[in-house]
Amino acid sequence: MVDDSGRKENRLCIVSLIGKSTLFEQQCNKSWKFNQLIQIPAFKEHCVLNNEDDFEYYYDHLNNTIYIHLRSFHDTYQLLHLIDNINDDTSMKNFAQLWEHKQANFIKKSLICFLLSHIIVISHSSHTFDLNYLRFFRIIELLRHKTKPAILEAIRSHSGLKETDVMMSDGRLCVPRALFIFENHHHKGNDLPSGGDRDDDQKLINMALNLEDIIFNALRCSYVISNQINSALFTIAHKQPFVFIHRCYKESSSLGQTQKLLGILQGFVKQTKDSSSNTNLFNRTNVQQQDDTAAFKRFLFRHIEEALTDGWSNDGISGGARSESSSFESCTYSVWLNLFTSIRELFETMPATNKVMRQAFGMLRANIDPDGKLNETRCKKYLPMAIKYYEEGLPSRYTRHFHEQRLQATIEFFATYARGSSYKRYVQQLIEQCTRLWHDGRQLCEAISLTRNPCKNELHRILGEENTNDSTNFAHLPLRAHNSKIQLMAASNCGQILQEREDPFDLKEANYDFYQDVNKMLSVKPIYFEFPIFRGPVASTEARPCNSHKNELKVSSTTDDLSGASELSQSASVALYSPVPDNEQPILDNITGEKSDKHKTVTCTDDEQPIPSTTEYLDGMTHSDCPPGLLPRHSSWSLCCIGRASDYVPTK
Repeated sequence: MVDDSGRKENRLCIVSLIGKSTLFEQQCNKSWKFNQLIQIPAFKEHCVLNNEDDFEYYYDHLNNTIYIHLRSFHDTYQLLHLIDNINDDTSMKNFAQLWEHKQANFIKKSLICFLLSHIIVISHSSHTFDLNYLRFFRIIELLRHKTKPAILEAIRSHSGLKETDVMMSDGRLCVPRALFIFENHHHKGNDLPSGGDRDDDQKLINMALNLEDIIFNALRCSYVISNQINSALFTIAHKQPFVFIHRCYKESSSLGQTQKLLGILQGFVKQTKDSSSNTNLFNRTNVQQQDDTAAFKRFLFRHIEEALTDGWSNDGISGGARSESSSFESCTYSVWLNLFTSIRELFETMPATNKVMRQAFGMLRANIDPDGKLNETRCKKYLPMAIKYYEEGLPSRYTRHFHEQRLQATIEFFATYARGSSYKRYVQQLIEQCTRLWHDGRQLCEAISLTRNPCKNELHRILGEENTNDSTNFAHLPLRAHNSKIQLMAASNCGQILQEREDPFDLKEANYDFYQDVNKMLSVKPIYFEFPIFRGPVASTEARPCNSHKNELKVSSTTDDLSGASELSQSASVALYSPVPDNEQPILDNITGEKSDKHKTVTCTDDEQPIPSTTEYLDGMTHSDCPPGLLPRHSSWSLCCIGRASDYVPTK
């Protein structure tokens, strides 16, 4: 910033430069236009800044002008820096979100230029008018109307501003005048001879006139400009040229930044810095380019002088006089700096607490990406249809496997119609809603019975396990037993009764509970020999899996299997029998024909018997591979006496 304290109180003209830069090395930053104009390298042309799109400005006290340059991703150097560091930005989930963020930031900073400038210089990287600017202008105008109440409030509440300094009744200094700057590129090897300079100048003049007609018609047809100057975003000069074309030259043997952008070469910034740091700012052009600089200065200062004298009095479509309600204000350097600080703080820090700014920026995000908005509208439209597709033909209850298959088919149906960057977000919503629908009374209990049949009940808690830690999160579920809806036929231990039974889900139900219930139905009950079971307190003991003694199964012949069965009948874990009850002792004496001692312990082997454990029990049924000394909580085996041996007739 160049400043002179003796000239600060002069009224100033504010000129802002926004737009795009070319891809070629010598003009890769549009600020070179201002540097040539003021003949001072005040703006950094080959400097890559790590901060967000931002402003740099210069106070020309000799001409009472402030030049503002808006840096953005439209400048080649900033764009390459963004590409080099795109993977370091973890706050953005995808490129579409990053691009939307950069566009929104550029539009907000551009609006500040439109509010606090008298002249807006819009740079183009070629000699054709970019029609995307029409949409850009409409979005800025809409954002200006939405933020106008907050801007006026911020100006009134600023402590450094007085009512006599500036009025800004419309939230801006004036309706700024827009100037359009283009670039006409030539190869250095194809320069015209000196005799063709006049023809070349005439071609540029004709091109500028054609561009003025094209721009005027485009702005008029899109209602960016109208006779109502006060409501317009900007105006254009009625009887003065508002288009200027720079003649730019490039090497014929190199594509410069274009080639480097296409390759996205790492280290480009450093390479270009080194190659450009030794180049004098004013040695880049020939005599024709110096003539262009003088012409551009005459072109721009004609508008600056008008702004410093009378302001815009005849802008508009028909060139009518300015209405009484229109305002054109100029201010001193200190007042403008306070205005700039106040409005910039409003746009950068106040949206989190200011409701008006939040709503305005929400509207900005909705209008900045029309393709994304269309895709999100399609996703919103087809999300309920996809959920309805999932619900069609659903059974009352179904398993996780069925749910996942139906969900995959639903996602494929949704993908047929949904598009864009919002697709993944809406797919996640679809998965959550379908899963919630499955959990809402349709989730089937997927417990598997001992015969490999699934439980047909809805998801539930199990009797006897309602107070365990695992069931804490399922306290809302009903309490019931498993049921596969399958009935099996089974005989009692003595073989006298055939009875239907439920498909069992655990060993106790399969091998003990059912037979205990059937035994109560017998009129003549056989004599049972009780196998030893664990009778200690369960709460202070620990269960051990029944296969913990051996990790691998033995591979043996048929003879080995038979011998294993014999070992099972004589093993230590089943060798002990409980004493015969008193009421069954006479029946046993009649069957055997012998008088036996009721307190006598019967053993099947003379081997030393291990002492049963009182701290561990066997989780499962007894078999030949069980650890010695462990007893089950219930017996899966049954041994009963149903009559005398002499009563058995093999021929029957």
